[in-house]
Amino acid sequence: MAVAFNTNCLLVRSIRAEESQAYGRINNFRGSPQGWYQEWAEWERNGALQLFIILRGRYEYGGPTVAEGTVVGFIKIIPNGNQVSFRTHPNFRGRGYMKEALRYTFEYFLERWRGRDLFVETRRDNLGVIRMMESLGLRGQAGNGFPGGSVFWRFGWATWRYARWSPRRNCSTPVWGLQFRMPQ
Repeated sequence: MAVAFNTNCLLVRSIRAEESQAYGRINNFRGSPQGWYQEWAEWERNGALQLFIILRGRYEYGGPTVAEGTVVGFIKIIPNGNQVSFRTHPNFRGRGYMKEALRYTFEYFLERWRGRDLFVETRRDNLGVIRMMESLGLRGQAGNGFPGGSVFWRFGWATWRYARWSPRRNCSTPVWGLQFRMPQ
């Protein structure tokens, strides 16, 4: 299933086979471009939906590039539980790109997959992800998916529809002042 949609300043679209080198750079893979391709291809064979987050029409130093602009991260939705995995290239963290991409991605899929939930889980000490998910209006729960504990979110259309988040921003406005509450 090929996917492509625009946000305010991003293009979120399916990763193409020939772009596996950019995928590897975001993942900080060691090894060869062939290894990066094999990683991408294995997820593809297993039915995962793999999406690039691209700064549409902008080419910035320090990140991998594709025809449409600089790749700042990726989102992966894994079948059998609809687990959402994501990563931002280190040079682009803290700028609000992942929050914007996830907001639109969640909206896109939950609108089309009514009756199905999405699942996100992170380490308990990953405060950036916890803060971002809460800023999207989602309340996490304590879990045990990682050594030392985790926080997870399972939500569907109804939860997402009523979640509250900060107003949409333009491409040059960073997201500041996120509030953090540790889930009970």
